[in-house]
Order: sequence, then C-alpha cells, then structure tokens
Amino acid sequence: MAFDIQIRHPTYLAFRASWQLLRDAIEGEDTIKARGEAYLPMKSGTKAMTDATRRDHAYSAYKARAEFPEIVAPTVRGTVGVMLERAAKIELPSALEPLRERATRDGLPLDALHRLIATEIMKTGRYGLLPGVDKSGKPYLAGYCAESIINWDSSDAVPDYVVLDETGQARNRETGAWDRVEQFRECYVKNGAYASREWTKSAGVALFTPTEEVFALKPPKSGRAEALDALPFVFINTNGLSADPDDVPLYGLAKLAVRI
Repeated sequence: MAFDIQIRHPTYLAFRASWQLLRDAIEGEDTIKARGEAYLPMKSGTKAMTDATRRDHAYSAYKARAEFPEIVAPTVRGTVGVMLERAAKIELPSALEPLRERATRDGLPLDALHRLIATEIMKTGRYGLLPGVDKSGKPYLAGYCAESIINWDSSDAVPDYVVLDETGQARNRETGAWDRVEQFRECYVKNGAYASREWTKSAGVALFTPTEEVFALKPPKSGRAEALDALPFVFINTNGLSADPDDVPLYGLAKLAVRI
C-alpha cells in the first residue's frame, strides 16, 4: 500500500462532526439553513408528497419560517472577552522580541494571536502552533486550526509526528483567477533529528509528491550548530497540551440551538 499523506487520524475523524457543528452554529442561521436536512429534517407529511415540485416548495417555506437562535457566536465573543479582560504578561528573550509586534507571517501582533487562539479554543477546543524563521532570519509562529491538524503520532507519550493541511486559495498571477492549491506539511523526528517536508501535486496528477527533507538546527553554541531533536509543534487543547483533542466547550449549547 502506497503512503498516503491525506490519511486522517481516527480521533480526528471522531471529532470532525463536532467541529463542523460549532463552525456552522457560529456562522448562524443562513449557514444552518444552507445545510438543509442535516439540521432541519423534512416533516413526514412533506416527505410523503408525491409531487416533487410541491414537496420542495413546502420544505422551502418551512425552512424560511424556521428561526435559528443566535446564541453560540455571542457566547464565544463574550467568553473570550472575559478570559482576556486582563492583558497577559508575556516575557520574551531578546532574540524573540520581534514576535511582540509581528508574531505571524501575515502581520498579527502577539496579543492578537493570543486572542485568536482563545477564540479557536472556545470554538473547537483545539489549535496548534509551529515556529519558523523567515528568509530574513526573523522568527514567526504559524497557526493551525483543529481541522488543519489531520494526523499525529507519539513515541513514549512524546509527540514526534504531525501532518498539517495547508490547502488554500492562491491567485494565478497570469489570469488573475483564484485557484485551490492543495498542500500538506509533514513534520517528524527522524533518527533523533527534527525534519519536515511539503507534499504537493501538479495539475492533472492524482498523487501527492514530497519535497526534499529540511532539517532544523538549534541556535549555534560554541560555534557549532546541532540538529533540533524534538518536534517543535505545540498542540493546544481545552484542558492541556496533549496531542489528542479533548472537550469541544460549547458542543452542548450548539446542539441545543439546533434542537430549538
């Protein structure tokens, strides 16, 4: 069997529906209704109609009258506001001070990244951070939501493997159109050294192919650089920093909203 970078961890598959429910509930009524019978099943009397046009019209009218209570998104915003009412005291070594004003590659300061992490924890109960250094030598933190952390593993209870889905939209500079670009980042410890590689595929090709391995180095001491010997990815969950996800904080509230 060929290696498949797209394989999802069994626990990821178990949590995926819960994360989707929270995302949809936070988006609100329009998103919930767009999902159709996933959240608003057709009544038995409507389903029994033999005329498809009348049945669809009846269901559309039923769905238009339905009201979804907008209680999940305000709860997330209010809870995060209470959590971060007092600014966090963040101490950094001098080499990492640039993170305070620009923590991510897209320009988020550290305080804003902190708020983003808190918000994602309230939504799905999970987030991840991967440190890096840009071409100019400046440090940054790459963030990954729960749905992007698709696979992971540990040795002796210490995480040493993670696969990150970096699929997104990229503008074609020749046509101006936005294309979906599929990409995965594989991070792992090999023979005691941390390495990573990107998996991509070309147009018209079904299989993903990896780039060359890139090994990370520790800051040099005594003039000699050594290989980084641990996975630098940080798993952030509701109750701790373990590799496996745990509670989805507002799952019960989202279920209640759907029932209403």
